[in-house]
Amino acid sequence: WKRLEEIKENNPDSVKIIRLSKNFGQNSSTLCGIDHAAGEVVITIDDDMEFHPKDIVELLKKADENNSDVVYGVFNKAPKKSFRAFGRRILFFTLNKLENGATIGSSFRLMKRNIVEKINHHNQDHLFINQIISWYTSDIDYVNIEYHQRKDVKSGYTFTKLLSIGLKLIF
Repeated sequence: WKRLEEIKENNPDSVKIIRLSKNFGQNSSTLCGIDHAAGEVVITIDDDMEFHPKDIVELLKKADENNSDVVYGVFNKAPKKSFRAFGRRILFFTLNKLENGATIGSSFRLMKRNIVEKINHHNQDHLFINQIISWYTSDIDYVNIEYHQRKDVKSGYTFTKLLSIGLKLIF
């Protein structure tokens, strides 16, 4: 938090930091950030460092080249196969079928202001951001990004939590 405060102090007009009172979960925290973002372009990235912040430049380049509403960073080489990865593929396949071919993307994304405003108009209990994006635009691009292994961080998503999220998204 102290490092973020230093960054904010050095960039008072372009950096906003929000300290939540507790851990509300990745999705809710991301939605909070999107709601408070003021820029014409909003970029979301997880703090597990599987996506590296240096790759933000690649999202910006692709959006500039194609004037895309949304650009997702996706792994050019998938992480090792696991039961979790298999479950994720099943969930995304199911959502793709339910949403008539909508593409899922990733949590590393660039969104233009018009998409951010549409996301901010939703207030469901559990909002799957990429699903909402697919409702409002098909002007979506992808950038292949190198996968970085997590360092000494274990995912907080247990099988039960992932199953619960998946069922909420489907139903």
